[in-house]
Amino acid sequence: MHAIKLKFPKFTFIVIPVFLVLLVCTLKADTLLLEQNIYIANPKPVRNEVDPKDLEREKRERESRRIGRRLTHFFNGETGDPFSYFHPTKQRLFANRYWPVEIQPEAHGSKTEIEVSVNQGESFSYRKPILLPIPNLNEIRYRAIDQLQNEEKWKSIFISRDDVGPKLNYGFDGPYLVLDQTVYGTKETKVKVYSEDEESGVLHQFVKIGDGDWSIIENDVVSFQELQGRQQVTLASLDQLYNRSNLIRFATVMVSEIKAPSLETEFVVLSETGAICNRKSSVWFPKWEHPVPYHVYWRKKDNGDFSKYVKGQILLEDANEGEEYQLEFLAKDELGNQSKPEIWKCKFDSKPPTTTIQKVEEGDSK
Repeated sequence: MHAIKLKFPKFTFIVIPVFLVLLVCTLKADTLLLEQNIYIANPKPVRNEVDPKDLEREKRERESRRIGRRLTHFFNGETGDPFSYFHPTKQRLFANRYWPVEIQPEAHGSKTEIEVSVNQGESFSYRKPILLPIPNLNEIRYRAIDQLQNEEKWKSIFISRDDVGPKLNYGFDGPYLVLDQTVYGTKETKVKVYSEDEESGVLHQFVKIGDGDWSIIENDVVSFQELQGRQQVTLASLDQLYNRSNLIRFATVMVSEIKAPSLETEFVVLSETGAICNRKSSVWFPKWEHPVPYHVYWRKKDNGDFSKYVKGQILLEDANEGEEYQLEFLAKDELGNQSKPEIWKCKFDSKPPTTTIQKVEEGDSK
């Protein structure tokens, strides 16, 4: 039986490897495409870390600063521009010293002029703005006259002149101290701002911190938490006619913490096992710099209430022989800031040392 030999063209040995390579690449491409499709179909969620409330707060702050910048020249007293405001609750028209009114005659066959009279005074040709000569109510009378001296009947309107800014005042909510014309407070301290205007009413209250921009005071409160370090605070308010109140300026310092007091000792020995003391030993608390008045309080560890340290040395004569003597102490200022309690320890040893004399035998001294 003869074996059958198959003959292949020579180029077959070249095509087969190339085909295999292409097949592998296609499989890899399909796998990659599949992985990409899986990735696209299942994207990893991205967590949004921005709180919508924070965004809204930042938006309000930007807007309040923008309004403050727009009204800066009013705070600097650089305005004499005429303004008017109709108060909807009082049903009255208010203006500052000048009323920016536009009086136009109706269409007429001949040229028409307008006459104006203020508070029953002499009439004059209309020109704007119209000066309001007296505080409170002013009567403005006006009429049209043509070239033929046809006169319109007088018409009247009453305008309240208001060129006085609001009355501005302030107070504090929370712990505070006033020392040398500087207000000291904590993160809980707030400045409460009050404005009153019996005429045209209050537009906004504003605050400026240092050399920054004016910004609107929200909810009539300025928090000390916004004031870092020593700051110069300026308060003001505007009425609806942009009349400015009196300016209020004061310096502020926020004090949010107090350090623990240091302790010094006398007749206390330090050894490898700690401090050693006796009935001659004493401790005291030296003063250190703090922005506001403070006091140091101390007690024997877990023994009664804290005592206020005034001055001088605290003797340790009430300790028991061989026992550990412990003092607990802290500092507290007049704003309510309190340091963490510290503990100082010493072992009480009041036994005197002893001596012995040993007999020296002859020959031992050699």
